[in-house]
Amino acid sequence: MFKSYHTLSAIALAILGLILLISPGSAIATVLRIAGIVLIVSAVLDVLGIRKASISVPNSTAMIGPIGMFIVGLLCFIAPGLIVSIFPFFMGILVFLAGIRELRQAFVLRKAGGGTAAGILVPVLTIIIGIVVFLNPFRTVTYLLKLIGVVLLFNAIQILFFPKQAR
Repeated sequence: MFKSYHTLSAIALAILGLILLISPGSAIATVLRIAGIVLIVSAVLDVLGIRKASISVPNSTAMIGPIGMFIVGLLCFIAPGLIVSIFPFFMGILVFLAGIRELRQAFVLRKAGGGTAAGILVPVLTIIIGIVVFLNPFRTVTYLLKLIGVVLLFNAIQILFFPKQAR
């Protein structure tokens, strides 16, 4: 039983890894569409719960959350490509800003007599990664998903062919 479970999970990992490696865009779109359906259903249930809880007119501020959730769910379902391109764009900005903050801290530490070259190198690399993600968000996500696919495939191979090392 235990061995068959590991075999099935390894096969599932291998299939998921291959899908991410061969067609990362469709994998993301599928996940976003499923998330969109979940958000839409959740928003509708929230609205029904609010309407049921308040016998009179529902509180307008209570409707803000479900309406926002419904809009995000609709966007995820209808335009997953838009979500995929926006998310890495903002992640690039956040990584860039984190790199700037860490670089500033590294210079302050260096000025105080501490710090190393690596303390400056890592924030500079972080800034570069942030710029790359910001300028090319879709390709960055595609490469990242392909990398995850490769990791999943290696994990599946390890579970299938080297089961004692996988534990």
